[in-house]
Amino acid sequence: MAKIFVVDDDPDMLALICAALQRDGHQVDTEADPTAVTPKRCRFYDLLLFDIMMPKEDGFSLIRRIRTEVDCPILFLTAKTGDAALVQGLGLGADDYIKNRSALPS
Repeated sequence: MAKIFVVDDDPDMLALICAALQRDGHQVDTEADPTAVTPKRCRFYDLLLFDIMMPKEDGFSLIRRIRTEVDCPILFLTAKTGDAALVQGLGLGADDYIKNRSALPS
């Protein structure tokens, strides 16, 4: 069982991700407001999942803000599919990039 922290502004997507991960036995915490995420808050998780396209702060900005103080894996889980976004995300310290959010089992 992994402790996973999911940040996404879409409540329906948060519920879907949370249900899928919990069904697989993981402990999941969620946050809809990326500006509320701090490095201290992220230190206790085995994995962080971030959306990229969020209105208050995008995922790129979020990872830039916390990455130097957080050493667990960070994945972007997003509908943004361009190669430039992939390169940017990995360049900022993401460990992987899942392009198709609709691929999650319901």
